[in-house]
Amino acid sequence: MAETTKNKGMGTQNQNQGNAGQHDKHGGGQGGQAGHGGQSNQGSQAGSQQGTMAGVTHFAKDAAGSISQAASNAASTVANQAENAASTVAGGIQSLAGSIRENAPSTGMLHSAAESVAGTLETSGRYLEQEGFSGMMDDMTAMVRRNPIPCALTCVGVGFILGWVLTSSSNSSRSY
Repeated sequence: MAETTKNKGMGTQNQNQGNAGQHDKHGGGQGGQAGHGGQSNQGSQAGSQQGTMAGVTHFAKDAAGSISQAASNAASTVANQAENAASTVAGGIQSLAGSIRENAPSTGMLHSAAESVAGTLETSGRYLEQEGFSGMMDDMTAMVRRNPIPCALTCVGVGFILGWVLTSSSNSSRSY
């Protein structure tokens, strides 16, 4: 009988071992109580595990929220830096246009060409300053959607020329 109360929390193991040699009414009853005690202990363990899982789930959600917030902040910072870079590049382009105008000859064919290049650079600088990189990407996407075949052919042509230039420069640097 002392053995049964000593192992009361053992549950199913105690019920199987119980008082194997005893067939009296008290021994069997105590073995049965031990079995019920084990089941309630298992139920509390299951509740404890569910509580632990809920805690882990809550922790994971908090961590995901923190990571999401950090990624959002980083993306916002990158977007702001890109817009600042766009305005800096636009200012540089417009400055280059002014330098071309100042250093170009005052008459002749070179004057016309320099004026045309400077005008194009100024227009490009203003566009980039107003639209930024995101606006420029939106416009390029719209252009590709309107003209897919010419854009694809242009990409193939540029790729062919780059491949040819890179291959010829690597061949010329080799000594045979």
